[in-house]
Amino acid sequence: MTTPEYNLPEGITLERSDLEDGGYAYAVFDKDLGDLGRILLQGVGNGQTHISMEISGDLHDPMTQKRKAILEPIGQKIISLMSDKVSEALDDGETLVSIPSVSPGQIEKVQLKIDRCEKCGEPCSMLIFAPEAKGQDAFDNYSEKLQHKYTGEDVPTWIIGAVAEGHPQDTPACYVLKVWPEKEEIQPFTPDQLNPAIEEAGRTHCVDV
Repeated sequence: MTTPEYNLPEGITLERSDLEDGGYAYAVFDKDLGDLGRILLQGVGNGQTHISMEISGDLHDPMTQKRKAILEPIGQKIISLMSDKVSEALDDGETLVSIPSVSPGQIEKVQLKIDRCEKCGEPCSMLIFAPEAKGQDAFDNYSEKLQHKYTGEDVPTWIIGAVAEGHPQDTPACYVLKVWPEKEEIQPFTPDQLNPAIEEAGRTHCVDV
């Protein structure tokens, strides 16, 4: 399979499928190693698309490392092309980090967005996009695995989870958990409800005590 901008390496094929919760996945196969993993595109309910990558196999299996060595450069290139296609290319405040997936034996690329203070240029808030997170266990999983990121930056941090149920389509909301500096309860927030808190973190970042 090819795209207008990228030819897959010889022996690599993609297979697209729809995800139950919306979005779709590309399964990546190698003619010798078989299933390498998946590249997933999932809406997060606020006009953004979360793109993640999973590597098949047990993390301690040497074959998983071989799959990773093949899949990661392909995945990064496809993610870059897909990001351009859906107008979701990461800007200077966004990055992808690797963590063990909520699915056993897989690696997930999680999108982080860091806003910077307009006065000093230092980080003032962080958003972690985890579109599969719905319940407490899932949020706690992301919170634990990414704790080193948000405690290291030491800025207000929210995990943006799955699209919340029961909200009208014209005002979509996501389940949100604030994890730093104090952990709060999971609540459904629309962008209009969450954005003021993020803006407040920027306004108060350089306020003298």
